[in-house]
Amino acid sequence: MSTRAISTKQRLPRQIHVLLFALSLSVAACSKTPAAKTDEFAEVKAAAPAATVSAETLAAAYSDNALAAEAQYSGKVLEVTGRFLLNQKATTDAGPEVWYAALSAGNTKGSMALSMFVHCFFNSDDSSVKKQFAALKNGDTVRVKGKATQQRAFEVELRGCTLL
Repeated sequence: MSTRAISTKQRLPRQIHVLLFALSLSVAACSKTPAAKTDEFAEVKAAAPAATVSAETLAAAYSDNALAAEAQYSGKVLEVTGRFLLNQKATTDAGPEVWYAALSAGNTKGSMALSMFVHCFFNSDDSSVKKQFAALKNGDTVRVKGKATQQRAFEVELRGCTLL
C-alpha cells in the first residue's frame, strides 16, 4: 500500500468528524431554539450544580442510553468541563439572541465512532460573556454551568449557561 493511500485513509475519519460537526452546528442554528428567559440565567447562576461531569462523560451517557441519561441529567444544573471549540450568536424564534458555545465531547466509546458535542447557550445581553468568549481559543479547557435540556443528533444542550 502506498504512503499516499495511508495518508488519505488517515484523513478520512477527521474529514467525517469535521463534516458531522458542521452539520450539527447547522441543525442547532436552524432549529427552532426555545427562547432563553432572563430568569433562567439567574436561576442557573444561583443554583448549586447537581453533578460535575466532563463533556465526554455526559455525551457518552446519552450515546449509551439516552433514556437513562435523560432521567439522570435532564432539567438539572450541571457543571461541565470540556474543550472549547467555537462560539457564535444564535437567534431564537420568540426571544433574544443568545451566544452559544460548542464543547468537544470526543468520540462516544465507539458508538458509531462519531463525535458528539455539548452545546451551551449563554445570555447575549451579559457583556461579561462577550469578554470571556473573546479571551478563549479553540482547544482551551473550560468549565460551564448550565441546565441540561435535551439531546439532539450529535449534541447535548445546556441552557442558562455561565462560564466558571
